[in-house]
Amino acid sequence: MDLIPLDPSPYRCLEKMYGIERDDNEEDFTTTSMEGAKKLLACEGTRLDDESLQDSQARSSEQLMQSLIREVINGFSVTQANQKEIQEVCEGLADKLHVLTQRTQALEVSVEKLQGITTRDRQKIDNLKVSYKESLDKLESLLPPPKVFGLRSSEYRTQRSST
Repeated sequence: MDLIPLDPSPYRCLEKMYGIERDDNEEDFTTTSMEGAKKLLACEGTRLDDESLQDSQARSSEQLMQSLIREVINGFSVTQANQKEIQEVCEGLADKLHVLTQRTQALEVSVEKLQGITTRDRQKIDNLKVSYKESLDKLESLLPPPKVFGLRSSEYRTQRSST
């Protein structure tokens, strides 16, 4: 649905296009269905469709409720018929938010476990390096000193480890 820019003065086009009724004495609109409310919100530049609802799921529950309440207050007055539909939408959003919260918590636990594993692996690698270096030093100490260009074994080891 294309968003239609809304002139704040006369709202007569809305009555014809979207079945929205207006009291001449009030700036408030009432709609007969949730579809009419969605159309009104679309006219005012607010989208209330599946895509925007999925985007909204990433927000916190308080922000979602405040946003929905603001859209309800600014967009249309709640009647008995669409109040039930709004409540169903809110319950659906709350359920999806609960699922997302559980998934986020599970991911946080997984990240903590992976970080713990990574830390242990690093410690093991560091221990293996130290052990390897100690073993190499012990083996070199058991070998007779090399006669390379007249260097002593400690000088040879220093020269070899620096290259």
